[in-house]
Amino acid sequence: MSHWKENAFVRQFVRTHRTQSDKPFCFVLGAGASVTSGIPSAHRIAEEWLREMHGWSGESDYGRWLSRISQSLAVDPGNLAEAYPRIYKMRFERDPAEGYAWLEDRMAGAEPSFGYSVLAEILTNTSHKVVITTNFDDLVAYALSLYGGPAPVSCGHEALAEYVRVPSRRPMVLKIHRDLLLEPFNQEDQVRALNKAWKSALEEILNYYTPVFIGYGGNDGSLMDFLDSLSKLRGVPYWCAYRDEPLPERVSSWITRMRGVIVRTSGFDELMMQLQNELGYNFKDEYLRDRHRAIEERYRREVLRLRQSLGLDPTKSASSRESPRPRPRSITEKAFTEIARRTTGWWQIELKAREAHPEAQDEIYRDGIAKFPDSADLVGCYARYLYLTGRDYERSEEQYDKALALDPGHHVNLGGYAVLLQEVKRKNGLAEVLYQAAIAHDPESPESIANYARYLRDAGLRPEAADILFTSALAKRPHEPLLLGECAELKLMRQEYEKASDLARKQWREAHGQQRPEFLPVAAYLLALAHTAMGASPDNALGHLKGCLQNGIINPDWFFDAVLRSLSARFSGADLAWYRKVARAIQFRDELKLLTEDKRWRGLSARQTEGSIR
Repeated sequence: MSHWKENAFVRQFVRTHRTQSDKPFCFVLGAGASVTSGIPSAHRIAEEWLREMHGWSGESDYGRWLSRISQSLAVDPGNLAEAYPRIYKMRFERDPAEGYAWLEDRMAGAEPSFGYSVLAEILTNTSHKVVITTNFDDLVAYALSLYGGPAPVSCGHEALAEYVRVPSRRPMVLKIHRDLLLEPFNQEDQVRALNKAWKSALEEILNYYTPVFIGYGGNDGSLMDFLDSLSKLRGVPYWCAYRDEPLPERVSSWITRMRGVIVRTSGFDELMMQLQNELGYNFKDEYLRDRHRAIEERYRREVLRLRQSLGLDPTKSASSRESPRPRPRSITEKAFTEIARRTTGWWQIELKAREAHPEAQDEIYRDGIAKFPDSADLVGCYARYLYLTGRDYERSEEQYDKALALDPGHHVNLGGYAVLLQEVKRKNGLAEVLYQAAIAHDPESPESIANYARYLRDAGLRPEAADILFTSALAKRPHEPLLLGECAELKLMRQEYEKASDLARKQWREAHGQQRPEFLPVAAYLLALAHTAMGASPDNALGHLKGCLQNGIINPDWFFDAVLRSLSARFSGADLAWYRKVARAIQFRDELKLLTEDKRWRGLSARQTEGSIR
């Protein structure tokens, strides 16, 4: 039996790893590997149980009581870990479920210590894929998840042992005393002998992997009996012992018989740090920071996506043609609003501003930003508010600059700033750069894609590209009335009248089904344009439009100038002038009075705003 210092073992481990790829290691972990993760050792847990039972006894002298109990249980007070199963039985014999609950509670706050970050990297990036453990905890799987590794094959019950495959392509954790949530083995009769299924699996593993024992004291009968039953191992076993603590005689005898090595270490974390250094792995702080930001950004995008799909998003780009007209709210919208109201953060401020009187909104935003100065979302909301209300375009630009300094990749703020630059500042070149940046930072955002398509359409640039972008945005949100109308409009401009009429009909259906009436007059108008362009009668569509306007349903945010210009060669001068007059009535309620004096308009039969449209 050899005795090595930990640096000698580390060099040997790395040398074998680099020169003998056909001799992978596996790790056998005991309770000692979990202590710095916040899980007490078996000795400490057993002592807690003994002190609880002493409290019940009514005896005042703990030492005298312990001496008596130690004799009856054959317990060495200096090595309570060895007697853990017997003490567990004594403490929880009347209610085993209480024992499981007790252990769950003690392990609930455990976080993988530093050593597990290195172990996770080894399991992920090398052929050393297997962990055998007597522990119940999930620290290995947790560390793999935390530090970017794949989900392991976790066998927390002997019924899963038959699924063990050697060699393993992914990390594998074998919990031979079961998982914490699967009635783990604690009593002496349970840990005395290893289940037959585990024996078969472990024999296969140890015929292929060289074991490295860390934090395992050899106090349970099951694993030690199995090890004693082995005649040989494929490699030299390494048994890591803490500093100068003595090993049980049984462990020393086994290591001697197997010609193994005892490695004196300064602890699990310290040993793993040395392995990290020799393997050339770096610290994970930057990775964790970047991953946390990525997770946060992904969550924020999902919330914004849901918010936008519900029509609730105040950070939607300013070129949106959504009408501010109130509409009935769905149950999901109400739920979202209630959650936002309860949540302490920028959402709460924005919701308060959105529901406040217009004169109070500016102050609410400014007070909120003073409270959350690093919220790119809230600063972006304020910038958009300043733009939409026309209160201060210069300050809107300043706030967008501030928001993008806080988060340069915020695709919603990039798109909103681009709209401001395009429509107010007339800086089309810079606006296009920001539109493209918004898509680059979130290629899946239909809002970013549609914003760029609007820019290309309105600027008269690359209509083919605008068509492709609108189609892409619609594919991601196929039931959105706004996008359906814009796609129909572009199809009209590109003289694809059949496609335009199909899109306009779908816009009508979706607007009606989603209770978004502001899009009904738009859909009817676009359908009438398509019918007229094809030489068909538009009267059915115009009848639905008349019904909308007579019921007070308008859309002041939709401008039809571009599509009407594109139809000037197709329509007669009289038709074009008449449709312009109708378009003004869709935007401005007062224009309907002038339209009612029109002979052609009076001749139309007003139709219901419900049902299908032809």
